[in-house]
Amino acid sequence: MSIYQPWWQLTQGALARGDWPTAEGALRRLLAMAPGKPELLDLLGYALLMQGAFASCEATLRDAMDRGSRSFWTPHKLGDALRGQQRMAEALVAYEMALGLGSDSPLTARNLLQVLDGIAPAQALARLEAWAGGPGAGSPTALNWAAPPPWLQGALEAALTSTGLELALWLHGRGCRDGSICQLVLQEAVLRFELGKGLGLAEGQLRQRLGKLLTPAGLELA
Repeated sequence: MSIYQPWWQLTQGALARGDWPTAEGALRRLLAMAPGKPELLDLLGYALLMQGAFASCEATLRDAMDRGSRSFWTPHKLGDALRGQQRMAEALVAYEMALGLGSDSPLTARNLLQVLDGIAPAQALARLEAWAGGPGAGSPTALNWAAPPPWLQGALEAALTSTGLELALWLHGRGCRDGSICQLVLQEAVLRFELGKGLGLAEGQLRQRLGKLLTPAGLELA
């Protein structure tokens, strides 16, 4: 048996269990035997990230990239570590790098949009337009809601965690009928007293109540 095998098995088990300190210790032992191996540095960065050791994680992941890591997860996790340090502009660069390396994970799109949305919602909307093919390319039928691509899955997740409604409104305007997104848009319509819009989104008893408000003499809509 290779001298690396027991430590690698320990690493795999610890990562699977979410035992980040044990994973960190085992990976450091492996790196002592195989210094500078980018795959191990990438995993060590992950273990550090999950422990909130953002500065150490950043240094480790940059080392992995300098030593040749080509996994899109390396800059993705670097972006997370930079977000943890509130260095949002640098985090954007890291997420863009992950996309440039071919990230097909909705998490990359989600995290990028979350950062843009926090800086200025208009920037997040501009990125959605670019992903959708630009302004004018986006009738609701142009987006594949039955099997959304990774960027669209990420956009849905970002909209549900945003403190504003801009992302949800954009998605709904492009044909999204996800229940959670519709609920956000409905709440916005009711708060703005756009009762006609709210009626089109509401169901059940809420639809009946809105119908009473809109119908003369309090008659319910059919």
